[in-house]
Parts: sequence; C-alpha cells; structure tokens
Amino acid sequence: MLKNYTGPIFILIAATLWAFDGLIRQHLYSLPPITIIFFEHLFGLIILSPFVYKYIFQTKLSKKDWWLIIFISVLSGLFGTLWFTTALGKVHFISISVVFLLQKLQPIFAITTARIFLKEKFDERYIKWAVLAVIAAYFVTFKNGYVNLATGEGTVIAALYALGAAFAWGSSTTFSKMLLGKIDAKLSTFYRF
Repeated sequence: MLKNYTGPIFILIAATLWAFDGLIRQHLYSLPPITIIFFEHLFGLIILSPFVYKYIFQTKLSKKDWWLIIFISVLSGLFGTLWFTTALGKVHFISISVVFLLQKLQPIFAITTARIFLKEKFDERYIKWAVLAVIAAYFVTFKNGYVNLATGEGTVIAALYALGAAFAWGSSTTFSKMLLGKIDAKLSTFYRF
C-alpha cells in the first residue's frame, strides 16, 4: 500500500524555506516592506494555484463568506505581514529583538477572538496549558531568556507594529476557522494570498 507523503514533504519544504528566511530578509531590507510583501504573495499565489485550481470552481460561497475571505486576506496577508516586516526593519532585522517577543502574544489574540467570535469555552486546564505554551515559546525564541531591547530609536515603533502583526495573525486564525466548515483548508490558505 502506498502512503501519501505529500503533507510531510510540504512541511519539510516550508521548514527549509523558513530556516533561510532570516538570511534572505537581511539582504532585502533595503527594499520597502510593501515590495517584499508583494513578491512574497505573488510567489505564494503562483506556487499554490496548481493545487487549488479545481477547488476554486467547485466551491460555492455566500456574499458573507467572500467578505470574510477579503477581511482575512487584508488583515493577515497584507497588514500582518506589512507590520511585521516594517517592525523588523525598525530594529535592523535583529532576531532577538522586541519584535519576536511580541509575536509570542499571537496565541493570546487567537484565544481571545475565538472566545468572542466563536463562543468557544475554555476550561481551567486549557488556560494553564496556553500560558505554559506562551512561556515555553518565549524561552525557545530567546536564548537564556534575553531580549535585546537596545535596538535603536525605532524600538517603540517596532513594538507597536509587532503587536499589530500579532493581533492580525492571531485574530485571522479565528476568522479562518469560521470558513473551514465551508471551504477546503488548501483553498482557505490560497485565498490569503
């Protein structure tokens, strides 16, 4: 019996690209953030198109669903990425900066918006595990718990952009979940580009 290895292969490719992200972005920081985001989304659109082509024409969406897709695309795909890239530029792409610290708040925004918009209930155990996960993510990101706050005069502005990006991505996770009962996960990812 043949096993389907497509998922693990894509995870491997994504992890490899993510590993080189820091190296690639440092050479791009002379470009305006919106230019980087445009090409990032163009490549995503080109790469994903063959995988979702058949789903696009098979899926029937309501007007409300289309507005939700547009909202998610603009909030996470445009603003979230723009704010994160701008924040990194403000701290000169220093990887142990306040930008990455504030990104650890993304799950908090996802949990909060899920509670508000999806009416999800969380028991005490869930909250304890969520807090532990955020603390663990902090120590995985910052060796010895050290955050470099001396990243220049743009640190405060970078922090605000990073906070905005964390909100955009975290809350978009909740809004995407609203669509998953209606459209395929691949198509949902595609529409973010």
